Amino acid sequence: MYVELTARTNFSFLRGASPPEAILQRAAALGYDAIGIADCDGLYGMVRALEEAKKHGVRLVVGCELTLDDPATSTPNGALSLYVETHAGYTNLCRILTESHRRHPKGKARAPEVARRDVHGASARNLFAGVPIDFVCEHAEGLWALAHPSIAWPISDRDLAALARAFGDRLSLSVHRHMDGDDRARVAAAVEMSEKHGVAICATNDVRYA
Repeated sequence: MYVELTARTNFSFLRGASPPEAILQRAAALGYDAIGIADCDGLYGMVRALEEAKKHGVRLVVGCELTLDDPATSTPNGALSLYVETHAGYTNLCRILTESHRRHPKGKARAPEVARRDVHGASARNLFAGVPIDFVCEHAEGLWALAHPSIAWPISDRDLAALARAFGDRLSLSVHRHMDGDDRARVAAAVEMSEKHGVAICATNDVRYA
């Protein structure tokens, strides 16, 4: 049975549209027994999502979509969703998010000279988050990882190999079809990386609204 793992809510500001309650209500109406919420760079809507999940008997998979930084330039360099498996995993996810926001405090936008297009289609100068992949790998215990290869920001062989060493079989590659003209290239890239590194593919719908 299908479980959506990459639903965002309106707590992913300008990158998700529906409140957590609406996402959970729709999941229940569709007969889902579980759903993963992974908002961008924070767990801001998770309490509301958990409360609504309990009302409908839907198991909530707690997660977060991280912006990854290029450590050399501190510019966005891809995305990775992490999902909590154990208490240690929740602790590690909180540590990762703390480091991300320590590096990019709110109110201090990225400098225009390093502004580039990130995986979300937002200008890098407006992002206040991002963490090097090596820091994530150091805190992999208790977490599952879902890497998001994209056409604009393809994950490098080095990064995927590092993730595979840190997460083992708790790492997958996401792939989705959005009928946006890039589906064939997106799927082909994911299949190629999967075969090269022995990482399983996970189908998602990259949900943005209920």
